[in-house]
Amino acid sequence: MESLVPLFRLVGPMHQGTDKNWDFSEPIQHAGWSRYAVYAPRIKSIRLGEVFYGKRVSNQAFRTIVDHIPPHLELPRPWHIFTLTSSTMAETPQEVSMISQSLRNLLVGPSQVFRDQSQSVLDSSFYIRTIVEAAAMLPEPSLETLNVGCYDRNAALLEAFTTCLTKHSSRLSRLTATFPFNDQVWAVISSLPNLRALDIAPLDIRAPALPEETLPKIRTLLEHHLLLRTLHLELPFPPEESLYPRFIRNLMGLRGLQTLILHVTSPLFLFEAEVQDMGASWPRMRKLQLSTSGSWSGKVGYNIAPRTDLSLLPSFLSHIPYLKELCIPLACKQSVATPLPSQVPVSTLELLDLDNSPTLEASREAVVAYLAAVLPRGAHVRDWNLGLIQTFWAKVGSDLASM
Repeated sequence: MESLVPLFRLVGPMHQGTDKNWDFSEPIQHAGWSRYAVYAPRIKSIRLGEVFYGKRVSNQAFRTIVDHIPPHLELPRPWHIFTLTSSTMAETPQEVSMISQSLRNLLVGPSQVFRDQSQSVLDSSFYIRTIVEAAAMLPEPSLETLNVGCYDRNAALLEAFTTCLTKHSSRLSRLTATFPFNDQVWAVISSLPNLRALDIAPLDIRAPALPEETLPKIRTLLEHHLLLRTLHLELPFPPEESLYPRFIRNLMGLRGLQTLILHVTSPLFLFEAEVQDMGASWPRMRKLQLSTSGSWSGKVGYNIAPRTDLSLLPSFLSHIPYLKELCIPLACKQSVATPLPSQVPVSTLELLDLDNSPTLEASREAVVAYLAAVLPRGAHVRDWNLGLIQTFWAKVGSDLASM
C-alpha cells in the first residue's frame, strides 16, 4: 500500500494538516479496532515517504496508534518496505516499528534527485541509517533484497550497512548500494555467498576517485561473484579515452551475465572485435546498456559525445544473438547504406534505446531505411535524450513504428 492513512482511518477519522501530513481528528482511546484487525495482517508491501501521493501519517498520529493499539494486535509486518525520504530530523522513523522477521525486501534512500556536482543535498543519513540498523538487529537473517542509497559518506551509515549485510548474508541475492564505499563495505560485499544481482555506485559523485583507485577494487569484488546474472555499475570518472573498453574487458569473466548496465562517464569507442569478444564472453546476455551519462549521479557525463558508429549495430545483433534490449549512444559521421538481406543477422532484439545520441549527419529517411533493414520486425526505437520528446531519434522511432 502507498500510505498508512487508509489503514489508520479504520480506527478513527483523520484530516490533512497544513504540513500535508495526516492526523487523527479526535481521540482514539475508545475506538473500535475490529476492521483494523482484519486488514493490518494482510498488508505485505508498504511504500512510505513524502513523494507518494502526499499521504504520509504524522509522527504524532503514528505514536498515537502505537500507544493505544490493543495487546492482541500489532502494526503491519510487511514483506516489502520501500521508503524515499528527505527528512533531516533525528527522530525514529515509522518504518522501524514495522521491521520484523517477515521482511524480505528493504529499499531506503533519499527522495532528492541529484542534478549536478554543484548542488547541495539534504543529509538524510540519520533516517536511512536508523532503518538499516533496525534490519541489522533482527534475530535471524531474512532479507533477500537490500537497496540503500545516500549521497554523503557517513561513518555510522557505513557501519550499519556492513552489519546488516553480515546479518543477512546467507539469504541476500540482490543488492543495491549507492553511496561512497569504504574498504570494509568493499570487503563485505565480496564475501556475500549467494549474490546474483548487484547494483553499485560506490564513489562520491561530487569528488570522483581516479580509475586507478577504483578499478582494482571492482575487479577483486567481481572475482568473488562469477555467477552474477545482473550487474549495474555507475562510475563517474574523469573522461579518459581508453577507459570504457578497458573496463568492459575486466567484466568478461562473468559468463552468466544476462543484464549488464554501465554508467561510465568516459567516451565509448567500440570496434567489431570488441563486440565479438562481448558475445563470446556473455552468451546469455539479454539486456545490455552502455551509457556515458549518469543515473544516480545526475547529469554527470551528458557532454560526452558518442564515438561508437551506427554501422556497428549489426555486430551487436550478430554476436549477441539472444539480446532483447540494447541501450547505447551511437554516432554517424557519414551516410548510411541499407544492407542487403543476406548481410542482416537474425536477431531477437525488441528495444533499441539510443541513450543520449545526437542528431545524425545522415538524413532521417536514410537512417529509418537502414534500421528497418537491420532490426527485426516489431523492434522499437526510443531515446530518452534529456526528456525531449521530439528529438531526431524519437522521430526515427515514430517513422519505424508506422512502417
